[in-house]
Amino acid sequence: MAAIITNKFRINNAKQFYESFSETAAETYYLFIGRAHAWASDADVQGNTITEGTDASPPTPNDDISSEFYNWDDMLGAKIISSSDVSYAIPRR
Repeated sequence: MAAIITNKFRINNAKQFYESFSETAAETYYLFIGRAHAWASDADVQGNTITEGTDASPPTPNDDISSEFYNWDDMLGAKIISSSDVSYAIPRR
């Protein structure tokens, strides 16, 4: 199904996300770093190379329990993001 994502829609999403940090029942957001070991590559039964990813191109995370477990397992540190840590930004082109 096709969708038209306008600039007004993007701006509204940015405002809603920004406001979610200052609401009385605010969500708690964390920023974490991790992956202390190198990305691996392996070969399957037929000899094809299977790559987990690289530092420049990490794999896309899946929305499942096992991916969430591996994210928690690989975490080295985390920081709670507060409303003073958030600002609007415009991409440089």
